[in-house]
Amino acid sequence: MLATNPVTRFAIKTYGTHNNPIVFAHGLGCDQAMWKDVAPAFRSRHQIVLFDLMGFGASDTSCFSYERYQSLEDYADDFIEVIEQSCSEPAVFVGHSVSAMIGVLAACKRPDLFRIDQTITLHVAERDAGYSRPMSP
Repeated sequence: MLATNPVTRFAIKTYGTHNNPIVFAHGLGCDQAMWKDVAPAFRSRHQIVLFDLMGFGASDTSCFSYERYQSLEDYADDFIEVIEQSCSEPAVFVGHSVSAMIGVLAACKRPDLFRIDQTITLHVAERDAGYSRPMSP
């Protein structure tokens, strides 16, 4: 059963100011803790948003299903939900590895939620056309 609260589902944590949001997204095999030495440097001037991909970290793994997570676009829908829940204005996005690609897909779907001119992608994972394999928790 899908938890209705995205804060619980994705273990969303926010801190810092309440404007100029920066959303940090981790790569596979880790969780939001990977940003513990980076994100705090921005808190005096930005709202910091951290979350865990479904199936990783403190996310609610009871919400994971192979049917729901068949493509990277499905994860992009989660990113959109995190930003809608956490940010009152377009966000700077910082994504590592596969989350960098998922963030780009989310920005293509909902460019109004992102500061496209300030999107940062680190170690972007390659994406083959037609990728269709869920990332197991």
